[in-house]
Amino acid sequence: MLTRLLLILSLLAVSIVNILADVLPFHGGSTNEIVNRLPILIMPAYYTFFIRLAIISAFIYWVYRSFQSEINATFQTRALLLIGIWILNLGHLMLWHNDFYMYSTLSLLLALLIHYLLYLTYDKHINQWGGRIPISLSFGWTFLMMMFDFNYAITWHNWSAFGLSDPLWAVIMLTIATAFALHFVYHYTDIPLGLVFIWTFVGIAMKNGFEELFVSVAALFLSAVIFGFIVWVKQFKYKLESIAR
Repeated sequence: MLTRLLLILSLLAVSIVNILADVLPFHGGSTNEIVNRLPILIMPAYYTFFIRLAIISAFIYWVYRSFQSEINATFQTRALLLIGIWILNLGHLMLWHNDFYMYSTLSLLLALLIHYLLYLTYDKHINQWGGRIPISLSFGWTFLMMMFDFNYAITWHNWSAFGLSDPLWAVIMLTIATAFALHFVYHYTDIPLGLVFIWTFVGIAMKNGFEELFVSVAALFLSAVIFGFIVWVKQFKYKLESIAR
């Protein structure tokens, strides 16, 4: 019972703080105001961040479903890992709004690692709203947020990214993110995670528009790659299931 109570309280806290951070000027600025202080080419359009509401809603359903199952060792492990993720998310927001961008990135890296541990507690090929889907959505978004934060931090500290141009560096980052998405789509049949990347890449293209055409075209192309891969994986899985039957 204590675990479920902590789960509810931590979800409530992370939901409220995320919403308030968007509308109130924590430490001199809202999340969106801080995002727009620096020209980060891989930062998506603001509407993209509304995916956090979908992720929170998915977790509300996950917690609701957890009340319909027994408390066993697996549930305890998942709940504690999830609480740890949400605590790190709160820490990330506090660090971000106090200009500790590199520490904010490190907190997201740690959250990403805990996401992966939580992710591994589920079956590799089963996607359910009361099961792995909320974790998949959060896992993908956390990876992207870590990438955004890292690029924001190095720009803040005037790092030159090995002397590469900003557009080329942005495309390299997008390519790395695509490799991450394709790995989980292929090896774990994780369609929801892939869709998070498509949603975000389209947002990046929308924000850059014709001003940074190289980045916009790359983002849309990589979105198409992920989408094509998702379609292929679904067809491949269907053929395997047909053969098995």
